[in-house]
Amino acid sequence: MKPLPFSWLGCLPLTAALAILLPVARSQALTPDLAVIAVSGQSAVDAGVDYQFGRVYGRLVGPNGEVAFGADLEGPGDVPSRESLWRNGPQAPQLVALVGDAAPGTADGSVFEAVSPRQFASDGTLFFMSDLAETNNTPSFGLLSHGSVSGSNLLLRFAGQFRPGVDVNENGVIAATVEHSLYRYEGPSYTPQLVFASGDPAPGLDYETPLYLGVVQINKKGEVFVGGGIIREAGTLEQHNLYGYWIADADGSLSKVYLEGDSAPGFAPEYSIPRGYVPFTGDVSFNDAGKVAFWGGVVEFDAIVASPPMYNFKSKMIWTTNESGELEAFVQDGSLAPGTAGGAFSGLLGPSLSSKDDIVFAADVTPSGPEMRSGIWRGSDSEPLAAVALEGQQAPGLPPGVVFSELGWFGPDSGEPSSYEVNGSGRVALHVFLDNNSGVDLGSAPSGIWAEDLNGALTLITHTGAALDVNPDPEIVDQRVIASLSTLGDTYENTSQNYFNDRGQILFTATFTDGTTGVFVSNLVAVPEPAGLALIATAAGLLRRPRRHAAPI
Repeated sequence: MKPLPFSWLGCLPLTAALAILLPVARSQALTPDLAVIAVSGQSAVDAGVDYQFGRVYGRLVGPNGEVAFGADLEGPGDVPSRESLWRNGPQAPQLVALVGDAAPGTADGSVFEAVSPRQFASDGTLFFMSDLAETNNTPSFGLLSHGSVSGSNLLLRFAGQFRPGVDVNENGVIAATVEHSLYRYEGPSYTPQLVFASGDPAPGLDYETPLYLGVVQINKKGEVFVGGGIIREAGTLEQHNLYGYWIADADGSLSKVYLEGDSAPGFAPEYSIPRGYVPFTGDVSFNDAGKVAFWGGVVEFDAIVASPPMYNFKSKMIWTTNESGELEAFVQDGSLAPGTAGGAFSGLLGPSLSSKDDIVFAADVTPSGPEMRSGIWRGSDSEPLAAVALEGQQAPGLPPGVVFSELGWFGPDSGEPSSYEVNGSGRVALHVFLDNNSGVDLGSAPSGIWAEDLNGALTLITHTGAALDVNPDPEIVDQRVIASLSTLGDTYENTSQNYFNDRGQILFTATFTDGTTGVFVSNLVAVPEPAGLALIATAAGLLRRPRRHAAPI
């Protein structure tokens, strides 16, 4: 819907203008800031046998606010509890997969075992992986899709002891490494298209050696990042496995980004990035523009091929590719840490890339003061580094004396680290543990979630000690106090989205003081649906959105 011409709208009385703006704006601007997805004790209708949700936990948020979440189902009497995967539905949660149930598309008695969501496509289709247990215990794995109407369908099945590398982009295009070969699959038939065969010569080398591929990521354009290994003779030494990575364009042509043994850019020829620090395990960030970023140290190449390897790091840094696809250093230990009054980076953590090529990372700082030892920074090729959040900084929206604790590390008395995520537009969301000297009760392990609004200001989403109304019925109030928060989802899976989507919606899990849990999506800093943007902007000063959660302390 196009916005009304300003000259015509300006001629209307205020009440008439509101009559035009309000119906559309209300549907967007008056949407609650917090959507309740699932809560312990809620009836799990689709699962039957009078199951209800026990522990629930967020797994994945899609581009349009779709949510996949896990649930431990509790049955009546002696009915055993079961693990399950769900998605939000228009009226109630929809069951995606129930561990122990027959997997669709299999005729050998295979059932769902470990289930993990991988990607929501732009049309709302959920792609997920599952271990498939046959009656004869032969291991295999399935990639399945789930539509809100069509239900679950088996797309691909892989045999073997280990899960293949699989990724899916928002267009539903699949990339997979099967027995070290790279394949691409597109619907509706999902016929395998061989991109690179295991053992074929590694592209981009001045000598011929076979390449064996592993971890894989695919971006929205259909470009595929893939890690792989070769065997190379190093002079008179024994043969050594060397690791690196390549990018396959949408036509399937592979180009080398980096390989152990290549000279580290900006260093003397004998220096290289060693194995274990070339991202062979999914730690690389790969965006829709085809840019790569990763953390890596630099050592002498002789140390790499020594037995055992001897890593005496000359430097540690974050690497990225430039517009020409060439590798270059983005930031390194010892360089100035902006916002710290002379501190220097000393302990960089893995970076995240936005679609606009912003690079976001956490790091320690030295010399460290009693309160300022770490932070989160953002920069790009065109924008200088700037601090997003610093340890010791007053936590926005909370009482004086509540400050950010260590950023990027495990919180006190917690099994979960703090986290940070950048969305496609470059905005950052944080789950941060807190040092609380305010006298206000924020729990034994205080933490909170913040996200940047459209102006770049960190905005408090929620925090421990806050009360959330967990009943979606506006006529019923059921407030529970948050004891702990989680945003991690499938941290150790190769998941394309986690908890902060490009619209700015934030998925999180809350554990309450009564032991129950809930999965929620915050819309507090979200961009509305495109159809309502212009009208909502005009009416922004006239409307205020209600909050489903208690105001911050």
